[in-house]
Amino acid sequence: MRYLIFLLSCLIFFSSQALGEWVIDPLHGIRVDLPPAYTLNVRSAEGRIILRCLDRPGGIVIFPLKNPKKADEAYLLRVLSLPFYKQGEVFFKTNKNFSLALVKAPYLSFSPYFDQGFIFRLYLKGLANQETRAALMLTRGKKYSLAVLFLPPPGESLERLFKLYSSFKWEKPTVPFKRIEVRSKLFEIPALWIDIPKGL
Repeated sequence: MRYLIFLLSCLIFFSSQALGEWVIDPLHGIRVDLPPAYTLNVRSAEGRIILRCLDRPGGIVIFPLKNPKKADEAYLLRVLSLPFYKQGEVFFKTNKNFSLALVKAPYLSFSPYFDQGFIFRLYLKGLANQETRAALMLTRGKKYSLAVLFLPPPGESLERLFKLYSSFKWEKPTVPFKRIEVRSKLFEIPALWIDIPKGL
């Protein structure tokens, strides 16, 4: 419990010192200070934003969610934490600003939140069944809530990811974009969608 309270204080009081290089996405209106070996991947068609570590499995995944009419943050956070109940431990803490779940579970149990590259790195590094600590946070706005998963890559801490998230900013998009569907020739279904500036 003391560790959970410490993490809460980190989220509230972390100073936004420079981590690496400021990256701006003018299509989606995102600005973030990315440390070395991290990349910004906006998957707007899937409704998630991934700040991913390139050389190790882990990072931050952000899900913008439309607020339900009748659901509080604590209940919604428990629903989002369901994948971890069977394979790990989950502890909850709520304050007036956000709700937080501290999770202890194998790396593989976090794969639904990331992408195929995450699973590939897990097996490449032999980490699929290794236990780790992560945090799942939910903040509620007027129309939308943000569900944020913090999964530290091996050798990093939750505190470092909180510091990275503190630099994440929403800005007004400045470049209109269109979404292109990329189909799988093998299965003849959409494999992914790519956002590109209009006019290209």
